[in-house]
Order: sequence, then structure tokens, then C-alpha cells
Amino acid sequence: SQLNKRYEVLPESHPMIQVDCFWCFAIGASFAAFAGNRLKDEKNLYANKYFTLMLLYIALVFVPSGIYLLSSFPAWETMYMMPTDFHPLIPTLFAASNVIQAIFGFVSAWVLIRRDSQLSAHAVWILSYFIMFAILGFGYRRFLFTGSYTDWNSGLWVSHPIEKWFNPGGFGVFHALLSMSPLNLGPIYYAMTMWPREAKEDKDLFTEEQKKKLISMFRKLIVGFVLGVCVVYIVLAWTIEDFCRVVYESGTGCYGPLLGFITSELLFVVMSYWTLLILPTQKIKAKRQ
Repeated sequence: SQLNKRYEVLPESHPMIQVDCFWCFAIGASFAAFAGNRLKDEKNLYANKYFTLMLLYIALVFVPSGIYLLSSFPAWETMYMMPTDFHPLIPTLFAASNVIQAIFGFVSAWVLIRRDSQLSAHAVWILSYFIMFAILGFGYRRFLFTGSYTDWNSGLWVSHPIEKWFNPGGFGVFHALLSMSPLNLGPIYYAMTMWPREAKEDKDLFTEEQKKKLISMFRKLIVGFVLGVCVVYIVLAWTIEDFCRVVYESGTGCYGPLLGFITSELLFVVMSYWTLLILPTQKIKAKRQ
């Protein structure tokens, strides 16, 4: 296209926002949101079953897996933002920040639940995950790159085949993530699917009407934000002369990052929307009894 022809020179590499802070925040918020009204009965935020389980998961599963990735694939884990001979304080701060963000997420949703705003509590984790997947989508070239920090900053990512991420010729990032997935995703999905079913009283469940509002809110948030981001992106691409040069690191042209963003948000919908569809309601609970 005319836009892409303007930027045939090697694009520059730009910093990328790290996704772990949004992921941990979303995890904490989702644990609280799916615990739901039962948190109202807890007198102490820091001494209850749901907060304790969330903290154990972050400290014993999520953070150790992150430290493993940081040790084994330091360039990839930092999204090629810093040399791999970083100061020992970096992994220390990395581990601490993940725990802190998860606590912030849980507390944010807990405050909303105590104020009878369960829908808002769910909106917290939905938007946090939306931002996380947006970052991964716009920066998908970094996510799917298997070279070193030097390789990335030398511009080798431009000709790097994406399929090499899945078959790097050895145990790579893809294989590590795949092997970690059951341990990392299992507790998250357990909290999202089983905790609502463990509710012993009707008052701790959504009504059928509240469930419909939650599902409708999810659809409106995702569709609204995706369309909004697309409109802003296209307007910027056509009105700012250097915009395409800045985002051209996708290697697929000016609109490559936008396609990556849309794809990643579709993945988010596939991974999370069904958990809302199967939420038990007061009406279903009553029939069961």
C-alpha cells in the first residue's frame, strides 16, 4: 500500500510495556470476583480462604515459573528491553512486583464487592486481561521472536520466520510455556469455574438477570474497546507521517500490529468468555436443591 511504501527502510526497535504486571493484577482481581459475595462475610481481607489461595498460587506457581523463564530465556522474558547480564535486583524486583500487583488486583475487586458492585469487580479483571492481550498483540513480533537481545536490536527480527518460535530446534520458549500451562492455567480456571459452584447459599450467586448483565458487559467492553482502538490506530496511521515507521517493527507493514491486536483479543475471548456462560445462578442452584 501507499502507506507501507513510504517506509521501506529498516524500522527502529521501540520499548515494549511488560505484560506480567497486568496479568498478575488480572489474576488477583479474577480470584476475588469469582469468590463473589462470600468475601462480604470475611471480616479480614488478609485472613480468608480466597486471598490465601490466590497468594499461594502467585508465590508458589506463577512467580517461580516467571523466574524460570527469566533465567532460561532472559531476552524473551524482558521482551528484548535490556541486556541479559542485568543486575541481580532485576529478578528480585520482578518477583516482588508480581506478588504486589496480584494483591492490588484482589483488593480492588474486593472493595467493589463489599460495595455491592460485583459487575464492576468483574470489569476489573476483564479490562486488565484486555490490556495484557493488547500489549501481546501489538508486540507479537517480540513475543514470537527466538533470538537474543543483540539479534533483536540488530534488526534480525525483520526476517525472522514466526514458525521458528514453535520449532526452534531444541527446547525453546514455546515448549517451556506449553509444559507450564497446566500448572499455571489450572488454578486460574479452577477459581473461575469451581468457586462459584462451591457457594452454599443462594445469596452468594448471581441471579439469572445479573448473569445476563455480566455477559452483556463483557461483550460491550471487548467490542467497544477493540473498535475504539482500531479507529484510533487507523486515524493515526493516516494523519501522522511517522506513525507507520514507529509501528513498522511488525515486519508485515503498517497494519501488522493492528492485526496482531485483533487476533490476540479474539484469543482472550475464546479463553475467558465460556467461564461466564457456565456460571451457576440462584435459579439453577434452587432447582438442584
